[in-house]
Amino acid sequence: MPAGPIDKVIVTNLARLAEKYKAPGVTAIRTAVKNLIAADAKRGLKTVLIDLSSKSAMKQYKAAPVPAADAGDPRANKEAIDRVFTSVNPSYLMILGAPDVIPHQDLKNPVFSDQDTDEFALSDLPYACDAPYSTNINKFLAPTRVVGRLPDLTNSNDPTYLVRLLGIAANYVERPAKDYDAFLGITTETWQSSTDESLRAIFGSAAGMKIVPPTGPPWSAADLGARAHFINCHGAAGFHQFFGEPGDPLPVSHDATQLPGHIADGTILSAECCYGGDLYDPAIDGGQMGICQTYLGNGAYACFVSSTIAYGPPSGNDQADLLCQDFLKHVRAGASVGRACLQARLDYVARAVVMGGVDLKTIAQFGLMGDPSLTPVKSMQPVPHVIPKGTKAKSAGALAPALAAVARAARVSRRATICEVARSIIASTLVVAETAVKVANKVPKNLESVASQFGLEKANVVSMPVLRGAAAKGLGGMVTKALSLGGAPSPTAVHTLMERRETTSRAILIKGVEVIDYNGTYEAREFRSR
Repeated sequence: MPAGPIDKVIVTNLARLAEKYKAPGVTAIRTAVKNLIAADAKRGLKTVLIDLSSKSAMKQYKAAPVPAADAGDPRANKEAIDRVFTSVNPSYLMILGAPDVIPHQDLKNPVFSDQDTDEFALSDLPYACDAPYSTNINKFLAPTRVVGRLPDLTNSNDPTYLVRLLGIAANYVERPAKDYDAFLGITTETWQSSTDESLRAIFGSAAGMKIVPPTGPPWSAADLGARAHFINCHGAAGFHQFFGEPGDPLPVSHDATQLPGHIADGTILSAECCYGGDLYDPAIDGGQMGICQTYLGNGAYACFVSSTIAYGPPSGNDQADLLCQDFLKHVRAGASVGRACLQARLDYVARAVVMGGVDLKTIAQFGLMGDPSLTPVKSMQPVPHVIPKGTKAKSAGALAPALAAVARAARVSRRATICEVARSIIASTLVVAETAVKVANKVPKNLESVASQFGLEKANVVSMPVLRGAAAKGLGGMVTKALSLGGAPSPTAVHTLMERRETTSRAILIKGVEVIDYNGTYEAREFRSR
């Protein structure tokens, strides 16, 4: 086990990487990791690489190794990573590799149906939580770990891409906040009011927002050169383009083939689009990698993206809007990209009156692609004046470890605060049960008027009860009691109405309403697939 405090743990499966890249490829990856570890040391972070497939390495953490043959097993990987994390307790956890090296967790999609056909909300959220392996998203609503994934290419046999990403992380630089004031904001015509609200919340202005249609790519060098990118468009599985709306076929709004050479070093992408974080094998798309991985390969520091069908309202802000804008807000305020991801998740749960099926899928499916320790924006706080113990002269040799120790103390303090915040949030959050009580292809009579108001003619309905009393075990126990004492109605169930629309485009078009049932009184929240 590594000696002394560890700031960052990189976990991977070297046996699986050896299957993909053979011995020379693994050597190149190990060299790139060593360079990153050395670069981290210069900025005061002690980083270690831990091989989940190594018997000797995992024995130190009293954990079973994950051989290459089991590399795709979510439970095995969750248990192994939990053992490592709790033993080392680092400030940052970086998953190195695509899902064919270390898998996303297989969380069950609460609104899985004939309309939303994602059986799972593929997720790295459980790796950010202390809770043990489960396929129930309810178990992972109190994340406390700062986690990100630096992915290679799925099914690749060339390590060049991953080596490049490790090099970008090793050579990253912090920049003044003003360098992230300029933005590229892209929206569909149908969602422009929602995107306008998001951009104003993040940047204080929506000036220059790109609306598709009538505009469209290729975007100018100045547009692509902005270091903050916020995209609220349609996406599709296993494909390298995003789409605007309306139109049939939907007009292209962003294209991975037009990005190389135009993405500025240090760019941060926050994209609401369905499948924006789909780490698919480029072979299924003619050899073209997706937008997220194209960004990373061209110098972006981080992408905050969704693995599956994502949702948001046609106007106002909710679901994907809130997560994606909060992530960028925290990055621009000086957080590491990993902490920005963690805080955006906690912000989302804290806002909820009740976490319905769409909310649960939303928080599970969005994740960080990139080294979580990178801090793109320089802190606005003055550099601390540190005097090393027993040292009169401020020699570089004495000052560097002292500065690192002070910075470590600040990080540990922030993590402790986050843990307390997470506990408080989960104790006061209502959430639906894991299993739907009803999945129907016909709208019940008591919900027909709601469906009619939102133009849903042949909606699929997924109904889930709100956890109550002893069954909640802290999930919303405080708020249930408070509502009862205050004489306020308490939600009893959440009904998700969804209707899939046909299109000649690859994107999936779903419109729907999430209905919170207050024992016959309804609160309706409209949403659209992104």
